[in-house]
Amino acid sequence: MEEFCKEDALRNEAIAKLVSKAKKGNEAAMEELYRLHSRRIYSLCIRMVSNQAEAEDLTQEIFLHAFRKIQTFRGEAAFSTWLYRLGVNIVLMQLRKKSHPEVSLDELTWPNGEATRRTEPADKINHARNIVDRLALQGALDQLPLGFKRVIVMHDMEGYN
Repeated sequence: MEEFCKEDALRNEAIAKLVSKAKKGNEAAMEELYRLHSRRIYSLCIRMVSNQAEAEDLTQEIFLHAFRKIQTFRGEAAFSTWLYRLGVNIVLMQLRKKSHPEVSLDELTWPNGEATRRTEPADKINHARNIVDRLALQGALDQLPLGFKRVIVMHDMEGYN
């Protein structure tokens, strides 16, 4: 366990140096931060939106936003925590902005003239509950000791054996 703590301290120090360089506009540092964190951010997105293409787009959007706003990172928390929270906020904003699908008036009625209901409120409620459950799961994972958390994340979320 002590080995993990030393490893994390070195990793956090290296990330702090990368963040400092990225704040100065160093593209190589930004690329390395992306490499180190992209898998976790993609996992967050795929859990929240359940759509691979949308998760990929959101991952890209999160990193673009992060690198535009990296000057606001004060270092009071770990960079990964800041990035994760930024990611959650961006995904939630995207989910709120999603427009309702356009449906023609012809699709809203049956041939006999009866109106149909195209959107089920229960589906929207279930989707919102799933998002809340995913966020609660992330909160629980954040409370685990680092070694346990790594095993669970790598196995259940990132697909490692």
